[in-house]
Amino acid sequence: MKQIWRIILLCLGLYFCGNAAANNEFELPNFSLIAKQADWFFYGIVTNEDGEHYNYVFQFQRDKHKFHTIAVLMSEQLNKPLLYEEGSAYIDDPDRMHWKIGATFLQFNAINNSWVFGVKTKDGKGFNFKVDMLRLSNSNDKFLAKHKDLYTGLKLLIGHTGRLNGHLKLDKDSPEEFVIANQSWLRQIWIDKMLHIHKFTQPVQAVLCDFNNGSGFYAVHVQESRALQGAVAGWLDRSGNNVPMSQFVTVNHQHDGIWRIHIPVPKSSFSLKDIAVKKDSQLILGPIDGNNPGFCSISQYHLPIV
Repeated sequence: MKQIWRIILLCLGLYFCGNAAANNEFELPNFSLIAKQADWFFYGIVTNEDGEHYNYVFQFQRDKHKFHTIAVLMSEQLNKPLLYEEGSAYIDDPDRMHWKIGATFLQFNAINNSWVFGVKTKDGKGFNFKVDMLRLSNSNDKFLAKHKDLYTGLKLLIGHTGRLNGHLKLDKDSPEEFVIANQSWLRQIWIDKMLHIHKFTQPVQAVLCDFNNGSGFYAVHVQESRALQGAVAGWLDRSGNNVPMSQFVTVNHQHDGIWRIHIPVPKSSFSLKDIAVKKDSQLILGPIDGNNPGFCSISQYHLPIV
């Protein structure tokens, strides 16, 4: 009888541990939803039915009741912004999973574990994208996001999502275009409400680059001596496999207006010129040329982020 009870208790323990692990995997990408101070950054390339490519950036920031958004859509062929929308708002009682700031919107669907984000201007231009988050929450997937404590109470989650699909509209008189992508980059930086974060004034610098061959890399740097892990970086090849990479990526703004990115391992250097509409923005965007052409974004901001 004792042996039977041992087996029953063991089975129950395995059942509850398995469920707890599954729940943790599911909830991992969504911890930022409960944070009062957070930054969500979606970035990537979509393709329409004619094979044309568009780069997009969607950044949504929250500092308690203050919200700030940037939405950008660019033509890969023309290397210029087709749409740039920036907005701010103060919301007394914000929803936890659905926000609308000016022409931009961001929503998390807990039922199917997906994000919906986009922008719709007064003249009808904009985009509406849905990204699947199952890839980030599956621990057996090689695309599992990197989850780090950058600082006491400052969290980072970054990686590739699952598939993206949606629509974009470039002109009020033109029809909507259906677009798809195999994945989107998603970077989340937030302050954990359960931990006390010490005041610091140094900026957070974040880089995301997508190359035309399907590979890409990210780098996040907290310029603070007390940071738990001040630099985090990763490189994925076109198949999504991790490539060994130095964690120390340097970004410099030259006198000629060119931004230069240098990686010690694998030894790489990239140069880009900011093509964003708003020159005083915290977001720098531009194409990169050379042996590995693509597109890069550089974000620089302090926390609190607004």
